[in-house]
Amino acid sequence: ICTSGNYTSVMFYSRNDRTINDGELVLADLGSKYQGYVSDIAVTFPVNGKFTEKQKVLYNAVLKALNEVKKYLKPGFSWSEMHSTATKVILQALKEAKILHDYSLEELISNDIGSIFMPHPIGHYVGTRVHDVPGRRINLGEFNDQKYSYGDELKQGMSLTVEPGCYIIENAIGCLLYTSPSPRDS
Repeated sequence: ICTSGNYTSVMFYSRNDRTINDGELVLADLGSKYQGYVSDIAVTFPVNGKFTEKQKVLYNAVLKALNEVKKYLKPGFSWSEMHSTATKVILQALKEAKILHDYSLEELISNDIGSIFMPHPIGHYVGTRVHDVPGRRINLGEFNDQKYSYGDELKQGMSLTVEPGCYIIENAIGCLLYTSPSPRDS
């Protein structure tokens, strides 16, 4: 997958025939194979080599989420804890940037707003297929941001990816946040 502009927010965009324009971001999600094992890597970069202020905020939010999750990559930490940690970091960054500003972090989490910006699991195992995922998607309870769990705690020797993301479709954000009922009203 390689795309640019607003299409970087479309999961698994595959046409790949769009002109890349100055000032946009490019998202490349590329597969790899080595000695029978496969994985992927995603990278985002500005077309002209310089992030706009808004792009910088989003890029740094995802980078901060990645670095925060990496602190806990050890046996005993769970997939849901990795996902929840990344979600909280990204939502906090969006609040600080005034993209999300009317709600507390707790309200955003309890109303599953994080899944709008990161609509995929935090990562997957490295295995014999890209997205080699044993287990299943389960809901672990009260907090919806934990819905992407494989039910497993990390164990010594596991190979996995950590791929937080923050996807924003410019015109959809205002409609979503300002026409939806307030979490306080429900």
